[in-house]
Amino acid sequence: MNENLTDYIDLTIEDKPIKRLYRGVSKEVKRILELSTRARNDDKELIRIYVKNKTGYDLPKEVLNEVSSFESITRCRRKIQEGGEYEASEEVHKGRAENEQGVREWAVE
Repeated sequence: MNENLTDYIDLTIEDKPIKRLYRGVSKEVKRILELSTRARNDDKELIRIYVKNKTGYDLPKEVLNEVSSFESITRCRRKIQEGGEYEASEEVHKGRAENEQGVREWAVE
């Protein structure tokens, strides 16, 4: 995410959870990409470094190679829940609705 887009998010989604998410994640990912050529070419390497930076735990590359991408896993969860199965709690629904509204506001402007 370039600095202009980050600035745009900061200006248009004041006090929204999505603002904090993009700001924190994008800064960390940008820093990793700046320092690691391997992370630029490999999402699993990017995830491995991100997790290590945030938690101190170094996920072995072999472990990441054995599992589906995090994006695929969360896409499957969304698809299953979209069909009405294994729905999240009401509290989580409210949080997701707030995040969705924040994204909609950001996308419109």
